[in-house]
Amino acid sequence: MNGPSRPASKPVKTYGNKNKAGGHRAPKKDGTGEFESMTRDLIASKPDESQIEHTRKLNDLEKFSKHNLTEEQRKKATDFELRLKATEEKLGNIEDEEEPPQDVNEFAGLSHLELLEKGRSKGYPTEINRDRFEERVKAHLKTAESILTCEVESPFYAKAKKYAETSPKRNINRITLAFDKMTPPKGYFGYKGVEYASLVLQTNLQQKLLETQKTTPWMKKFIIAPIVFELAVIPEIFVRLIAEDQNVPYDRACEILQESTPYGERVFHAGDEIKPKDSSSDDDSLAPSDSEDDMKFTVINEKPPPSKKQKTKQSTNSIVHELSD
Repeated sequence: MNGPSRPASKPVKTYGNKNKAGGHRAPKKDGTGEFESMTRDLIASKPDESQIEHTRKLNDLEKFSKHNLTEEQRKKATDFELRLKATEEKLGNIEDEEEPPQDVNEFAGLSHLELLEKGRSKGYPTEINRDRFEERVKAHLKTAESILTCEVESPFYAKAKKYAETSPKRNINRITLAFDKMTPPKGYFGYKGVEYASLVLQTNLQQKLLETQKTTPWMKKFIIAPIVFELAVIPEIFVRLIAEDQNVPYDRACEILQESTPYGERVFHAGDEIKPKDSSSDDDSLAPSDSEDDMKFTVINEKPPPSKKQKTKQSTNSIVHELSD
């Protein structure tokens, strides 16, 4: 007489390489095969896997490493365990970490009238007279030329140079700049101020820029010459204009340049194409860029940077892969 059927036992997790029949071959004598299988199993762990299951796999790997590995493999496994444990601790603390303070845009959410009023209270301009503005820029042409020839040091020139020299791109255009978030501060002069200043510099220093580019490797990467003006020269001129407006020292003017950029971008946004006043010039080298798009930094959609948790998960996987190699 048959008794009640016994419930099927839960299959026991077996490590090792499967043979063609579906079974498991015996691990290699030195334990390498089973060790590799265990590390692969750890790599295959799902992100939402319970901490208990994850710890079990680590403990199994640790016990196995103490009895079945060579001295070299054991050293590698111990190093892996310590590094992974440190990574896990970092991952566990992420939830409690505070995000670093972000730059606060004090002009966000304001209506146009509120924006102008707040800017006026800070001494920012509410309109730009082109003739007057261009005359002020021309007063700094000597400084601009000295920056191009490195006779005058500028943090903006140094930043542009470092960016170009470290960029893997052979050619850099505005799309590249936008993707790399290499957008120079415009201060409260905004896009319109950049366009006015760029035309003044092109009219007066374009030939000097082209000559300098021939002997300056990093400048050759910028396929649109005026980009050099916009990255390395115009911010420096704007700092000096702000220092004149606000009667503040250079360092404070640099801070105002950064702080007031959101204001300038909204109040003096890019509008219709701005052309030189003397459009009858036959000298093509002094002409402005081909289109309005060449005078502005293009904004493109890009994926947000990975979170701290994603970065730590990637770090864990890279360590496990390194161990299994």
